[in-house]
Amino acid sequence: MIGAIVLGPAALSPPDAFGAEVVVVALLLHFMLSIAYGTFLAFLIPALDTLWTIILGGVYGLALYYLNFYGFNAFSPWFAEQRDWVSIASHFVFGAVAAYAYKSISAPRATA
Repeated sequence: MIGAIVLGPAALSPPDAFGAEVVVVALLLHFMLSIAYGTFLAFLIPALDTLWTIILGGVYGLALYYLNFYGFNAFSPWFAEQRDWVSIASHFVFGAVAAYAYKSISAPRATA
C-alpha cells in the first residue's frame, strides 16, 4: 500500500503476488518519511526532560497517525482499511522511541 502512493493504485496487487519493485519503492518511501518525521520531531524536544520527551513523542506519533490515515486519505484512500488500534499503537511507539532515541543521543556527556 505504501508503494502504491508513488506507483499508483495499479501497484495494489493480491496478497499472494510479490512485486520486488513495489517492495523497494515502499521501503524507500517509508524510510524517507520516517527520517523526515523524525527530523521534524527533533526540533520539538531538546528542552524537555526525558519523561516529557517520551510523552511528546507519543503524542507526535498520534498526530502522524491522523495525518497519514485521515489527512492524506484523498491521495491514498486504500489506507482507510488500516485504521485500527495496531496502527495507532505503532505510530505512538514510533514517536515515543524516536523522541527518546534523539534525546539520548543529543544529551551532553561528561568527559574525563
